[in-house]
Amino acid sequence: MPRPKLYKTIEEKADANRAKSKRHYNKKKTEIAEQRRAKYCQSQIDVTNQDTRHTKQNDEDIPVAEKDLQSCLWHAKRFQTRVSSIVGEVPKGFVGSICQEYLQSLDKTAIQSYAAKFEKFLKWVLECHDRVLQLVGTGRELDAVTQIANTVRELNRMVDELLVYAILGPEEFLAIYEANKFEFQE
Repeated sequence: MPRPKLYKTIEEKADANRAKSKRHYNKKKTEIAEQRRAKYCQSQIDVTNQDTRHTKQNDEDIPVAEKDLQSCLWHAKRFQTRVSSIVGEVPKGFVGSICQEYLQSLDKTAIQSYAAKFEKFLKWVLECHDRVLQLVGTGRELDAVTQIANTVRELNRMVDELLVYAILGPEEFLAIYEANKFEFQE
């Protein structure tokens, strides 16, 4: 005698399959997330592979210099993403918000923390820039990293300017702010 049918209609069977998939996902959520992250990182590396005029079939065929180039490009794009997530769409607006925060609290720790953070980002991006210059010389890859470095350098310069005037004192800072003489106000 065969097993009795559990689900009589197509809808019941589809609902049961959805429930089964949901139970499996809840049980294996962390493993699935790790696989997705690894797949995403690999896809990002594949995008940089397409950007660099050389395409190879598998990882063993790629020379060490090209792997290093891909790594530098990937890290530079990652720094750009991190800076964009901190700053947002308008860098001058972000620096203006730091300025407003200082004027309200007269505490320069926020300016100091952003200055240190952008200094660190600039150091990393310039290391990538130097490495790309050594590996391929001038070209599209170097232009892309240079553009990222210039963006971070500009942010670093604006935040450092705020920090200099914050160290001089709140009166000096306020006078320059009201006169619209900060770099981000131009």
